[in-house]
Amino acid sequence: MPAVKKLFQESVCILLGILLHDGLHPASQWDGSSISASSHVVQMVENGYRAVETFGDSLFLLDRYLLSAPALKRLAELNSSGMPHMDIVTKAKISCTAYELLPKRKPGRGRPAKKGAAAKLRELIATATGQFRETTETLYGRKETVRYYSTDLLWGQRLWR
Repeated sequence: MPAVKKLFQESVCILLGILLHDGLHPASQWDGSSISASSHVVQMVENGYRAVETFGDSLFLLDRYLLSAPALKRLAELNSSGMPHMDIVTKAKISCTAYELLPKRKPGRGRPAKKGAAAKLRELIATATGQFRETTETLYGRKETVRYYSTDLLWGQRLWR
């Protein structure tokens, strides 16, 4: 960060690694470089998962711009390896649609469903207002009251095809 004299932000995040890339061609000329065919987001997930070996179960904070189906698929593969677990925490667009988990399948004919009912985030927040919980957290040196709601949903249609 050029010309920064003092950094005011406090963060609970730990810097795990830093790599500067000016495209793949210059990076491929570095000593010991290993250029991957994976997207940069998948590579970020893989790099973050290496910390799980040291720190144990971890949360990976990710900007919503970087969230992709290939990254979530790779995370699912890594989490199934028997090592400690890593989850991604990100911000979703208010207009996004997720899907409820599948209910138990009733015996009978027909193709089994791949997903449950659609859950539009905007409507979910409006209908679940009575189910939000409150807690007090210290954020940037001040006590703040935070409201949250937690539920399990399926995200990204390309993940279950």
